[in-house]
Amino acid sequence: MYILVLAEHTMAATFLSRGLKYENIQSEAKSFYDNWDDEYLLKQFDAVVCKFPSKIHLPSIQLEKIQKVPRNCPFFIVANKSTLDLLTPNISLPLYVYPESITVRALAFEIKKYLLQKQSFKNKQTLKVADLTLNLQTREVERFEQKLYLRNKEFQLLEYLMSNTDVILSRQKILENVWDRNANLFTHTVDVHINTLRKKIDYNPKMRLIETVYCIGYRMHSMSKSLN
Repeated sequence: MYILVLAEHTMAATFLSRGLKYENIQSEAKSFYDNWDDEYLLKQFDAVVCKFPSKIHLPSIQLEKIQKVPRNCPFFIVANKSTLDLLTPNISLPLYVYPESITVRALAFEIKKYLLQKQSFKNKQTLKVADLTLNLQTREVERFEQKLYLRNKEFQLLEYLMSNTDVILSRQKILENVWDRNANLFTHTVDVHINTLRKKIDYNPKMRLIETVYCIGYRMHSMSKSLN
């Protein structure tokens, strides 16, 4: 985690930056008046934290520079209510507001908790096994640097296999988790869909992921290998 810390004076920003180390958060401290308007500089940060003084003069804090913060970068503000009332109409970024009375340790804890939750959510959006990736949000599947087209049930089957790598899954268990467990289906249904899936993702015999476990079911390996 790497955070940009802004305050009226560099000393105040440095104090806050040191406080973030309680949660092992690395940061860079700068004053509102410093030359930090390079867009590439802002893009490398995981978040921005601003501690505003009780009385502010909007032009002096260079709000037009703050507006360059990418919209997907969390923007934490520490300020009193009167300052917030003045700032809010002039900042179009999503804000996470904390009272001026919050302690540095408490703020560091809240920021780390938020960033970890965000990272966890982001990780859940993409499943990756060896060189196979599945994006749950865009529903895109790629292997061998090629995008693959999967039907809905094939996608759900692959998602289930990728979520349970190196585990032997019986045909019945796959049916219950991918299809409606009350549906009148045969285990042969799983075999048909597995074979179709293999033709799309496992066509290289030396780089296979899905293994047939004789008389039981299937297993997706976390590393590709040559399988019979």
